[in-house]
Amino acid sequence: MPKSFEQHFAQKEEKSKSPEQIKEEKALELAREIKEIKERMEKEGKTAEGYQRIIELTQKIEELYEEKESPELSWDWDTKEKLVTDWENDYVKRFTICWSPHFSPDGEKIAAQVKDEKGWTIAVNGQTWKERFENCGHPHFSPDGEKIAARVKDEKGWTIAVNGQTWKERFKDCSVPHFSPDGKKIMVIVGKEGKYYRLVKEV
Repeated sequence: MPKSFEQHFAQKEEKSKSPEQIKEEKALELAREIKEIKERMEKEGKTAEGYQRIIELTQKIEELYEEKESPELSWDWDTKEKLVTDWENDYVKRFTICWSPHFSPDGEKIAAQVKDEKGWTIAVNGQTWKERFENCGHPHFSPDGEKIAARVKDEKGWTIAVNGQTWKERFKDCSVPHFSPDGKKIMVIVGKEGKYYRLVKEV
């Protein structure tokens, strides 16, 4: 059989795969990566970074099988150019430090960790939370763009703040927060008493 024909036949087979088969293959690939990370941590030791990656991969698998309804938010495809925020004036010139910009799902908002004379906080399109912290970072939007979660630190330790309001619990360390696909829960890796735990809380 000519090689060119074999290639053509293989391409036809690939195209004939159903969406469910393609989804299954992607999920298996993600599951294999999770297994490799777990095996590596068993040999080399458990780390927050390892757990963080497992969370990200697990969420990708969940999203593959999540039945998506019509999104309430959508990108504005008609407007060719639209000012979301003036980074230079709203961030760089206003704050001592501004890091980790993160966009909302609809592209209409940008959140970043900032520092001014009052301390660290999160600014959304230049508007800061009223709360200030010893440190904070990595703001993440909920799927509907209405909530922002970030890891923050005060005199009691690290925790998660959602729209400025902190959880009651404090930890020696905590990872970047991740929203569930429906935006009703947050999953985070926390460190306490020399161990790391996966924590899920409703918001």
